[in-house]
Amino acid sequence: MAPHVATATAPLAGPVPTGFCDATLTPLAEFVQALGYSLSFDGSGFSATRGTSDLRCICLEGQVVLELAERGAIVSVTLTRERERLELEISAQFPGLGSIQHTSFRDGATGLSVGSRTFAAETADAAAFVELDLAGQAVAVDGDAALVNSRFAPVLAASIAWKDAHALALALADMPTPDLDPAVAVPSPR
Repeated sequence: MAPHVATATAPLAGPVPTGFCDATLTPLAEFVQALGYSLSFDGSGFSATRGTSDLRCICLEGQVVLELAERGAIVSVTLTRERERLELEISAQFPGLGSIQHTSFRDGATGLSVGSRTFAAETADAAAFVELDLAGQAVAVDGDAALVNSRFAPVLAASIAWKDAHALALALADMPTPDLDPAVAVPSPR
C-alpha cells in the first residue's frame, strides 16, 4: 500500500562540501528554484519543497545525491564523477506498483568515449531491461517493455518527482539521452 506522505531523507550522512560541491551546488540550486521549489541550505547541500513534493540534495567530493519524494513515489538521482568517468543513476520506487532504474555511464579515460545506458523496470507481473550504447542502439534486451510501460504510464505521467528527477539529471550531466517520453519506464529497442 502506498504511503500517504513520503518525505525525502538524507541518503548520505555527514558529507563535507568540497570544490566539486561548490561548483555543482550553486547552479543546481538555481535550477531547482527555476523548477518552482523553495530552498533551504545546510552544511552539506540543501532541502527544497514544491507543493507536496520534498527534495533533499547532498554533495561530497565527486558525488551529488538528490532524493525527491511525493505521495506514492520516491525518486533519487545520483551523479558520480571520478576522473574521466561519469555515472548517472535515476532510481524510482512506486510502492504498490514497482521500481525503475536508469543508469548511464561514460568513460573517456582511454581517449575514446565509451559508455552505455541501461533501463530496468519491474512490476508484480512484468519486467523489462534494455541496454543502449552511446549511439542509442540496443545492446541487450530482455522482458516485455510494452507491458511494463503500460503499467507505469499513468503513474509516470502524473509524477512530478519523476519528471523533476529527469530534468535535474539533465542539468547535472552532459550525457547522451534517447528521445524518451517521460511516461516511459523502458524504451522500445531499435
